[in-house]
Order: sequence, then C-alpha cells, then structure tokens
Amino acid sequence: MFQLFNIIRKTHLLFLLLSLLSISACGYRLGGWPCQDSGLVEKVEVPLFENLSHEARAENLVTQAFRRQLRMRPCLTLVSGPGADLLLRGSITSIEIYSVAADKVGLNVEDAIRLQLSVVLEKTEDGRIVWMADGVTDEARYYALSDPLLAKENRQEALMALSERMAGRMMDKLLLEFR
Repeated sequence: MFQLFNIIRKTHLLFLLLSLLSISACGYRLGGWPCQDSGLVEKVEVPLFENLSHEARAENLVTQAFRRQLRMRPCLTLVSGPGADLLLRGSITSIEIYSVAADKVGLNVEDAIRLQLSVVLEKTEDGRIVWMADGVTDEARYYALSDPLLAKENRQEALMALSERMAGRMMDKLLLEFR
C-alpha cells in the first residue's frame, strides 16, 4: 500500500514538473503589458465614423463600440480634441440586411445584418498612416418578427453586438500589428 502511494506521489510530482516546464516554454510571462514597462501610452482620438450606408445612426453605435474597446486597452488612452498622438478614423462602407430563414408561409423568421468597415490609424502630427484595415466584414443574425417595432429593435441589438465584436477584433489586430 505504501509503495502504491509513493508511486502516485511521484507521478503527481512528475506531472507538476512537466506542466511547469511546458508553460514556461510556451512564451507566457508574468507581468504587465510592454507599454506599462516603458511608460509608452498612446493618446488616441476616435471621431464619429462616416456612415456610407442607409442605416440611420449606425455611425453612433460603431463609434461608441470602438471607443469602449479602446478604453479597455492598457496601452491606449481615449482623448478628444487636441493632445492626441493618433487619430482612429473609420467609415461604415455598407450595411446589408437579408433574409436567412422563413416559415412555411414564406414570412421571414430570421434575418442577418452584414457590416463592412474601413479603419485608418494615423499620426496627428503629420497625417502619416500607421495602420489600416479596409473592407473588414462580419455579420450577425437576429429574429425578424411580424411586429415591425420588435424586428427593428432586434436589428439594432444585432448591430450593437456586431459593432462591439468587430471593434474588439480590430483593436486586437491593431495592437498586434502596430506594436
């Protein structure tokens, strides 16, 4: 019985040692972000996005999503007006709404909304473009109900969620490529 306990204990220790070695070999590190170590924090302004679509007030939703995502990033500070190091400009190039599913009678029960964005990050001092993403597209589905007010509300919620998801992905990509 004692030998079995000894074997199990040694196996656990070996597993723990191998786990620690594999974690250290994966490139993980403890500590803050590189910008916190160097003190480099960029001040970014995000003006209202341009809306080239026919969806009313979509520019407000998308701009607010980018501003929220920017506030969550440790190496960037959201500012408005003078004092910004960088300017994050964007435009909604298109918003398409199309049917995904219909019931037996032929009425829409599920629609999708497709959002296409173009985003440019430029230096405020000289206007030099330091990062850009053109024609980024994503879509979200939502229930299209027979009540037009509820359908419109569902579409707005889908657009908000889609804006937040796209802003998060684009900010992650920006930080990975820009730094």
